[in-house]
Amino acid sequence: MIVKLNEKNYKTVENLLKKEFHTTFPQGNPFIYWYIYLEDDIVKGFISYSIMYEQLELNYLYVVPNYRGEKIASKMMEYMINEAISSGVCSLSLEVNENNLIAQKLYTKFGFETKAIRKNYYKNENGLLMIRKLI
Repeated sequence: MIVKLNEKNYKTVENLLKKEFHTTFPQGNPFIYWYIYLEDDIVKGFISYSIMYEQLELNYLYVVPNYRGEKIASKMMEYMINEAISSGVCSLSLEVNENNLIAQKLYTKFGFETKAIRKNYYKNENGLLMIRKLI
């Protein structure tokens, strides 16, 4: 089930952010939304996105390796897109590593198209800017 991140699960997601993305929670940004995929009190993944006016940007989408293949990422993408539609968002964007073919396949499945290449966005690897228009 997808639920809003709360104090009980904050530390789990913070540890995953540090381990997998080498970062911590951005502080004081009212435009960022955090949700977790929770099953049997286990955080199996999380999604974070920012909504500013008519634009949504996907910040993080992560599924714990032991739970990959359970369609968790697809469920979180569906949730995010439904939230975008109900919030009046016109377009969604994200960056993905050009070598992350699994993520690219997922995003393409949800209607995202590659619009630009961002050179060395991920240190020595390029990022792809992908966009999906809702309107």
